[in-house]
Amino acid sequence: MAALDAWTALPLTAAAAAWLLIGWRARSLMFQAALDGPLFARELQRRLAAGRTEEARRLAQGLCPAWAAKLTLRALAHADNPRELQFALAESRAEFELAAQRGLLALRALGRLALPLSLAIAIVELGRGFDPGAEPSAANAASRALSRGSFAVCTGMAAAIACQMSCGLLVRAARQRLEEVRKACEVFTRDG
Repeated sequence: MAALDAWTALPLTAAAAAWLLIGWRARSLMFQAALDGPLFARELQRRLAAGRTEEARRLAQGLCPAWAAKLTLRALAHADNPRELQFALAESRAEFELAAQRGLLALRALGRLALPLSLAIAIVELGRGFDPGAEPSAANAASRALSRGSFAVCTGMAAAIACQMSCGLLVRAARQRLEEVRKACEVFTRDG
């Protein structure tokens, strides 16, 4: 009986991992890293063009942890040396491009794995349910096997659908964050 419980807990664990990963990436990409990129770039450009570097710094500090704001703070720290500025901008963009992809490959893998895993578990459950020595009542054993098998398949299907649907949404959010970073970089490369 305990082995059957472990088999049915496996798709639940995969589904829980998928939901945690979706929540973690959505929180990061859609809320923590987000800002209005064009408006931020215009305000930053306006303040830097007027020579109000400290105001630009306060604007960026107020919008942290948005990626474009973090990039701005790093760029302002190196604004005196054009070579260091270019290096800081390139390094920051590379860092944010890696951060944008973080977790998405794992989410895709979970989505692709969830359904085949649950189908395999359903087959194992059905095989055990029709084992003649498993339980005294064959009808009861078959009914429990069908119930556990269908639970595994439904759980796996739900996890696979959630992963695939959220991947599209998270990729779109990652592209928006990278576009905001690009616009902030343009402000410094136009001036530099």
